Amino acid sequence: MTRIETMLLYQACDALENNEYQKCIKKNQEVLSKLPNCFMALANTAGAYAGLNNPEKSLYYGIKAFQKVPYPVFFETIAYLFALDDNKNEALFWLEKYLKSGIATPRDIEDIKTEAFAFAKYKNDPDFISLLEKYSNSIDWW
Repeated sequence: MTRIETMLLYQACDALENNEYQKCIKKNQEVLSKLPNCFMALANTAGAYAGLNNPEKSLYYGIKAFQKVPYPVFFETIAYLFALDDNKNEALFWLEKYLKSGIATPRDIEDIKTEAFAFAKYKNDPDFISLLEKYSNSIDWW
């Protein structure tokens, strides 16, 4: 990554933090034109599109970003993006991968149940409830 891409990425992050979503997208697109697999630019673009209430593009860039770094810590984010896109089956699939990974704490599960905006629509869904109960009871946390 050159100094120019680093500067553009910094400006994009700054724009995202200040809710300047169009500016963030523009700066990230400049980075992606030279570095199409740049995780940070892809993830920031996903966040900017989410801020613009464009779940289709947010999901596209989010999935593309998180496929570049397939670590369990990102499985919850992928689930969240699919939930925003109203794709319950994929959302629950990725949520279960996250919960199976062993990195979720009881507090994480409680947050998913009560505070995660994208999952709120599943609050009374039997599959969602069953999944969270299954892992709530199986996590041992000192």
